[in-house]
Amino acid sequence: MCTLSCHDPTFTFAEQRNCGPLVAERTGVDRPKQSRHIKPRRASRHTDCSIHSPAEGPVRTEDTPAGKGLVTSRKVESRSCLLEAKLNEVLAVPEAVLAHTRVAKATLTAAKAAYRGMPKHLLQFVQGSQHAAVRLAAALLWLRKHGTPFWQEYIASLPQEPDMTCLLNYMPEEQSELQWLAAQAEMEHLQARHFHDTLFSSTSGCLSNWKLADQLQDTLWALSVVYSRTLTHEVPGTHSTLSMLVPRLDLANHSFDANADWTLDFDGGILELTATQDLAENEPVLIDYGAGLDNAHLMCVFGFAIPGNPNDRVAFLEQQSKAAITDLPPPSMTQHQQPAPSLLAHTVCKAAALDSVVSPYEQNSRAHDGQGIVSCHEDADLSRKVSAMLSLPGCAAEHLWPRPDHGQVSSQKFPGSDTRLDSQQAYQQLLLAQDLQAQCQAVLSSYATSASTDQELLRSQQSFTPRYVQAIKARLEHKLLISTAIELLVLYTNAMAHIQNESQESNFLN
Repeated sequence: MCTLSCHDPTFTFAEQRNCGPLVAERTGVDRPKQSRHIKPRRASRHTDCSIHSPAEGPVRTEDTPAGKGLVTSRKVESRSCLLEAKLNEVLAVPEAVLAHTRVAKATLTAAKAAYRGMPKHLLQFVQGSQHAAVRLAAALLWLRKHGTPFWQEYIASLPQEPDMTCLLNYMPEEQSELQWLAAQAEMEHLQARHFHDTLFSSTSGCLSNWKLADQLQDTLWALSVVYSRTLTHEVPGTHSTLSMLVPRLDLANHSFDANADWTLDFDGGILELTATQDLAENEPVLIDYGAGLDNAHLMCVFGFAIPGNPNDRVAFLEQQSKAAITDLPPPSMTQHQQPAPSLLAHTVCKAAALDSVVSPYEQNSRAHDGQGIVSCHEDADLSRKVSAMLSLPGCAAEHLWPRPDHGQVSSQKFPGSDTRLDSQQAYQQLLLAQDLQAQCQAVLSSYATSASTDQELLRSQQSFTPRYVQAIKARLEHKLLISTAIELLVLYTNAMAHIQNESQESNFLN
């Protein structure tokens, strides 16, 4: 019998990026106050199916700008139930620490219908101490061949592996198209291949007796479904989670401005999707997969990227401009290490015409880390501009909008500054900004295509594969963010040049 510890080093990559949605609650991302759950998943493209499209009810399944998803069939009031799922219609596995708790027993008892007919030793594996993602994938692969009509119908509604766009789905010959995410895609794919060879393969895996995966694509399909569609619930009174695949609920698409949320009632045996605000007829039902997720994480786990994602940042090298440290005393004269040089946050904000952007504390009480300052759905360009600004050295949110004391919300939209630079200081800032521009230009030059080329490819309407299209979208968004950072740095450089000239003229007149 096969055993694989959740502490097995083969899970290193998955745990570093939180192994999909299974442990997202541990990232410390703030959730809506009314939520009792953890991050749900992205809905993929589906064919209509009775289990996803109830004959009657406040929601229906249809195509939306974000793909196949849930849409309201009529006006819905806030806190109204949109959709219910019974625990006996859920594929669930608790963490090992919960194996003998009331929650685990109740869940496994309710989900017994899904495991009906499963061989004893495979059932022991699925309900064992291995990592939840592996156990769910094993159960899903078995249900694909031997499940009840309910689960056969659900599985038939899922996208096929060639249409999946999580990073692990990118084959070696496709990974280069991701450009900035190619190395991460290679790691994810190699890990998935390892799972196939050692666990799921019908010929070489330690679960081979049950012929779960005849080929690698079967394993990639199962892992992608599990990573991108799993709901996880943190059990009250523990630090452990219950991982579930839930038909119906998994069609709600993502938004950082969610209008719905889901809860789990163990006593009633019901999962409920609830509106968090009044919804108009034909309005997409949207849930938040994680308020702090950047596009790299979204691509890795869910297979999509968001234009103007407010959590994206440009990663600058940890280096110092020689000009910026000219006036620092020698190391032997300093008692503490000097901080890395940084730009003047208030000048960057003013040069970029962002000094009227509302503080995150005023706009969103959850955004105490500076996330969610601008809604990417309202204005992707503005959101991208703010993200680029927050990426610059010295321009983190706490520098622009200091945290109010004692939980009080500051009424000041942008803190002023009386900082005045002399000519040499302005010149040092100018050189630092030019160094940062050079970093950005070097990164853009390292890619095989430019942002304009990617835009032309997307406009060409050629018959590209889903993975190729998504790779172009993800790499384009990354380049647009870097290009926006360059634009801000050019504005800042011009501002410093102007200050330098004014200072020199003032010194000349004096």
